Amino acid sequence: MQSFLSALPLQSLAKSSGFFRRQPKKLALEAFLQSLLWSLSSSHYSLLHWAAQLSALQNRLFSKQALHQRCNRRLLDFLHLALAALLAHLCRSDCPTEFLGRFKRVLLQDSTVLTLHPSLAEHFAGCGNQRQASAAGLKIQAIFDLCSQRWIHFQLSASRQNDQKASPLILEHLQAGDLVIRDLGYAVLQVWRQIIAQGAYFLSRWRNDLALFDPKTNQPLDLLSWLQQNPQLCSLEVLVGSQERLALRLVALRLPAPLAAQRRRRAKTRAQRDRSLRPSQRYLKLLDWTILLTNVPAQDATAQQLLEAYGARWQIELLFKSWKSHFQIGQLPRSNPLWVLIQISAKLLAVALVQSRFSPRLQTKVATPLSPLKIAAYLSRLLPLIAASPHRNWFDHFLYFCRYDSRRRLNFFQKLSTLC
Repeated sequence: MQSFLSALPLQSLAKSSGFFRRQPKKLALEAFLQSLLWSLSSSHYSLLHWAAQLSALQNRLFSKQALHQRCNRRLLDFLHLALAALLAHLCRSDCPTEFLGRFKRVLLQDSTVLTLHPSLAEHFAGCGNQRQASAAGLKIQAIFDLCSQRWIHFQLSASRQNDQKASPLILEHLQAGDLVIRDLGYAVLQVWRQIIAQGAYFLSRWRNDLALFDPKTNQPLDLLSWLQQNPQLCSLEVLVGSQERLALRLVALRLPAPLAAQRRRRAKTRAQRDRSLRPSQRYLKLLDWTILLTNVPAQDATAQQLLEAYGARWQIELLFKSWKSHFQIGQLPRSNPLWVLIQISAKLLAVALVQSRFSPRLQTKVATPLSPLKIAAYLSRLLPLIAASPHRNWFDHFLYFCRYDSRRRLNFFQKLSTLC
């Protein structure tokens, strides 16, 4: 990780953010950042803990009072600049040029919510209800490149902001030839149209309130009737939206009866909590299928390939789980909103460094791929030791301790390699 930090223009970033106005005598910038990154391995990271680690790294004493004075808005601006510079640096690294035989990159966008102390509700409004009106939460919008296994972007907001409002975020990072995979919460027709206009592709679940039309007759399409008359796996050209009439491809897969029944039970349970979500009989019958919408032509990817590619979206959920289970990312201050933002920004910087340094590469032929969850668990235990010995060959340790267990079913990277 130290090599990645040294590749960034940290001094100029510190000056442009105002964090450094002149070169300090008692503070080494790389040691300052490195000590802050160690917060991933500790659930209780106090100023005293931080000051002790910083003093050991730079071989010069630095008090917790001096650190407290440094924890201001200028530090937050510096961390944001450093994170943006790191993500831009990683995006220029080599990565596979093809996926599914067609796409330049495969971008996954999703969000995760961190619950905060209710005293922070004024600054980070959560999705409260009658019992929990003062809920507080922080939402992280994240974009991940499945090909290079690297994070592209992070954005912080109050957890009350829904994913539809964050749907246009992908447009700022899109390149021609990219494939964007997102779940139902990001399904916005206007954004889909802009993705197509930029020469990129998307893959999304169909939203039940999006009207479908037959492109030949321009008449409403009875999707349920059409699905019941067609094979288990099928593909169809459609027009989407009552006004937009966006020409897209619909892919549908009939699910096994037990899985479809489980979906219906979940839909009914949600309706019990929120009457506005009460499902119609038609909607419950449509839950027999997984239904996707895309602008990927049939000659570029089969229906089966698209369904398997959509299943790869779950890796970002797995990475979110590793953050919360092993990287202490949900351990945040209870009262100071600025310190909350400083800590979460530092932890995201550390997560980006860890993922870029230790994640498996799709183009690297490894007999036994590494598990992201095991990597996170291993790092959470040994991160201080790894940082203290940057020149040691740790890769052999990862190959030994972080491998997927031997099993008959394919692991994630084995499934993904079949699509490349």
